[in-house]
Amino acid sequence: MRRFRIVGVISLILLIVWTGVMPVTAQDGPDYWPTDGWRTSSPEAQDVDGDLLALMLAHIDERDIDIHGLVIVRHGYIIAEAYYEPYSETMQHTLASIAKSLTSILIGMAMQQGAITSVDQRLVDFFPDRTIANLDARKQAITLEHLLTMTAGFDCRDAGNRTVEQMIRRPDWVQFMLDLPMSRDPGTDFNYCNGVSHLLSAIVHETTGMTALELAREQLFPTLGIGRVTWERDPDGNPAGGWGLYMTPRDMARLGILYLNDGAWDGEQLVPADYVAASTRRHSSDATMGYGYQWWVSSAVDFRAIGAGGQYIIVRPDYDLVVVFTSDPQRNNYEELTGLFTGYILPAVRHGAPEGDDS
Repeated sequence: MRRFRIVGVISLILLIVWTGVMPVTAQDGPDYWPTDGWRTSSPEAQDVDGDLLALMLAHIDERDIDIHGLVIVRHGYIIAEAYYEPYSETMQHTLASIAKSLTSILIGMAMQQGAITSVDQRLVDFFPDRTIANLDARKQAITLEHLLTMTAGFDCRDAGNRTVEQMIRRPDWVQFMLDLPMSRDPGTDFNYCNGVSHLLSAIVHETTGMTALELAREQLFPTLGIGRVTWERDPDGNPAGGWGLYMTPRDMARLGILYLNDGAWDGEQLVPADYVAASTRRHSSDATMGYGYQWWVSSAVDFRAIGAGGQYIIVRPDYDLVVVFTSDPQRNNYEELTGLFTGYILPAVRHGAPEGDDS
């Protein structure tokens, strides 16, 4: 390490790690895996303009943008990392709806293991021992893919947290969701619903015999080198499929690296590559962004796990780039953080990207 840079701003520590690592280029896979720890590099060694990243950090300071943590990974190397006090690389952070993307990863793992055979399997078939209310033809037609793409058609009204608040007051969250009446045909309209993500968590349990957290702790986190993770649970022990997840920013980046490499990690296919491709392709959309399998799709070359207030795992495969932001979950920082990504980070790596691509 040649330089440790601390910017003296009230309540802010900015850390950029610079080393003399030889340059690497994008390839079929990384030249190492961060299972046992991350390697760091100067931005320039990974074809990134470090001066522009420094300007971004100054901009964050000048505008007092509310960021708790920032990690930028290029070609598998951490090239920049910043934390505001009291946050650090070892502190877990609330990730809110990024839990949805992790739940989707675990659905994919169940498919890789053969516990789930297809995204065309019907919801009702995952719960054969339950009596389901309001079981009309539309509900019987709901498939796993409808759940993954938020097009199930339930009469779910999460604006103002109405439906999810009703759900968490019940002793059986899964039954509450299964019993919801339908408001539209499945597959027709995008309707963001936290309870649908919780059904996905329950499906992991039903098909693998392990809760989503047990599966992750036994077969995902150790492989990726992810450390301690906290995940809130329902009264039956199922992790809340759509929220309640706490991880470190560096471990968030590991999830991004997994999907950057099509669900493979160090020679082991953890999630089917075709499932990853489907997960990160637009199937439905809200007013501003596309939606895959519990991942947001902002363009043809960019997919993201997003949590309330400004929690981000941004994956840009054509740049071999993963960017993580953590922020105050009570504030709406989406526009400012997206501006940092598009206004500073992407331009900094342009000379490693295809010419003419400014999306």
